[in-house]
This record gives sequence, C-alpha cells and structure tokens, in this order.
Amino acid sequence: MNKALDFFKSTIKKDADAVNREIKKFFARKKICIKPFLSDVLNVGELENIEDYISGGKRLRPAAMIEAYKAVGGKDLQAITKATLCIEFLHNSALVHDDIIDRSLFRHSKPTMHVRHAKFYEKNSLAKHRGKELYGDSMAILDGNLLIVWALDTLNNSGFDNHLIQKSINVWREAYELIVYGQLKDIRFEEMKKNIGNTEYVDMIELKSAMLFDAAIRIGVIFGGGSSKQIDGFRKYAIPMACGFQIQDDIIGTFGKATDTGKPNNDDIKFGKKTWFVNDAYSRIKDVEKINFLDRVIGNKNSGDYECDKVRSIIIDSGSLDFARKEAKKFAETAKKNLNKIPGINKESKKFFSGLADFVINRNL
Repeated sequence: MNKALDFFKSTIKKDADAVNREIKKFFARKKICIKPFLSDVLNVGELENIEDYISGGKRLRPAAMIEAYKAVGGKDLQAITKATLCIEFLHNSALVHDDIIDRSLFRHSKPTMHVRHAKFYEKNSLAKHRGKELYGDSMAILDGNLLIVWALDTLNNSGFDNHLIQKSINVWREAYELIVYGQLKDIRFEEMKKNIGNTEYVDMIELKSAMLFDAAIRIGVIFGGGSSKQIDGFRKYAIPMACGFQIQDDIIGTFGKATDTGKPNNDDIKFGKKTWFVNDAYSRIKDVEKINFLDRVIGNKNSGDYECDKVRSIIIDSGSLDFARKEAKKFAETAKKNLNKIPGINKESKKFFSGLADFVINRNL
C-alpha cells in the first residue's frame, strides 16, 4: 500500500472540486461583465464553449499550487483557490493553441476549440471568405488569448498583498515565455531534425511542460509567505517531477487507448513527436529495414492504423518503452529525494507531493 499516493488521491479530489467551483463562479461573473460586448446571437455561446472545453482535466497544477501554499503556512484557502485559475487558464490557453498546431481533433473526448468553430462555420457562414479551417483556427487563437487575459485577472483580483501579486505575476510571465520557447523547440524538432538526443528532449520538456508545474508551486509558496530556500527547494522537486510526468504523458499518448485518453493514440506518431522512447529506439535499432520503416511512418500524417501499430511494436521490441518507463521513475525518485530536503514544510505536505510524484508516473490516463 502506498500511503502517500492514497493521501494524494483524496486530497486532489477535494482541491479539484474547489477549483471547479471557482471556475463556475468565474464564468458566472464573466457572463454578466461581457454581455455588452458579446450580446448578439452569433456570440452568445462563446463563454459556454470555452467553459465546456476546460471542464476536463484533473487540476493537478492548481492543486499543487494550493498544497504548496499550505505547505509553508498559508491559511486563506478561498484566496489561493481563486488565484489558482491563473495557472489553470494559462494551461488551457496553451492546450487550445497546441491543438491548433498539432491539428488535434479531440481533447478529453470532446472536440477541440478550432474544430468546434469550424463546425459552427459550416452551419452558419454566409460569406464563406475564410473557409472553415482558417475560421476555426482564428477563433480558437482568440479563445486562447482570452484565457491568458483572464489568467492575469485572477491573479490581480486574488485578494493577496499587492507586493506578493506582483512577484507572482513575474513568475507567471516568465513561465509563459519559457513555455512558448519550449513549444518552438518542439515544433522545430518535429520539422527540422530527423533524430534528437534525450538531453535535447529533456531541455525541451523542462520548458514546455515543467515550467507550468514549477510556476504553480512557486506562486503558491510566494502567497503562503515561504522563504527563498523553500522556493528553491520546491523548484528542485517540481522540475524532475514534471519531466517524469511528461515522459509518462507521451507513453500514454502513444500506447494508451484512445477511449481512455480522449484523443487518438496515433497523433504523436503521425506528427513525428520526438518522444523519449522514439529518440531511444532510433539509437538502439540496428536493422536498416526497421529504421527505414520508422522514417516512412513517423511524421507522415497519412500513416494508417497498421503502420502506427507496427511502430509501437518496433519500439516495444527495442526495449525503448521499458527504458522510458524506468527513466520516468528515476525523475520521480529524484523529485522525492529533493522534496525531503525542503526546510520547514509539514508532513502532510510532504505526503501530498510525494504522492504526486508517484501518481504522475503510474497514471494510465
């Protein structure tokens, strides 16, 4: 029995419920405020559309922010829960834009934002100037931008001391910038490089994925009145934990069932994602025919189910999938080791963050 993991699961449910309630309150207020700007019949469902899109997810990042706040002595749970929307909205903004970049059709078993808008265009457009794809992309980009603005609003209106809010905005801004750099790297790796090493992969996911977990936890510590040593200690926990998370996320994305993950499991293969196990497979496989097959299928958007299944088999047979799982576990163990070095945090907080590190590498969804 993993007591830390059990404690994490019970705590994350409470935190997620609280965050979801705050999201509902936010949209209820926003619908009143925004009515003069989007009151015509074409725009009346825009906020409901965005709210529905972000209704999925486990709220791991906002929960980490709440628990980091509590770990250093924070007491105002209402204020910190409200502030967590700065991270959840930024995360979902990145997902909206990521879905456009990757041409993803589904997120959490629901149509992505650009797909929703494209379908709306097909039914309602009279002018037909842009075409459904450009219209869908354009509207989804704007939805993602709205989420960014709202994220900053929730920080500014969180009720914390202005000095702490400014420090948190600086962390949030830095994280947003680094996430974009990570996304730039990810796209360039797909398009400009046949193979990359896993050092390059880790450099990329530290920016694209780890910075959001890192920012969530740092902001929680800042609002909780934590020390610079505690902030530094949590950073040494957050970054390896999030790297383990991303390796496992990539595994789930390619080897998980689409019915479980809510999105097609061939997408990363078709778009040539430079995941840990793909990079490692290229370094291990000596059979020229297998390498040529991988070259033909990975990054080919027209690859079918048979080809993608064969790619999965080749990766499994090479030992690269098992190796990726072991490396994800190493990152999680490093995170837990560093967690125990953070000064002045309570036992329950250590139990939560230890459970989080275990959860991110053991989850199936």
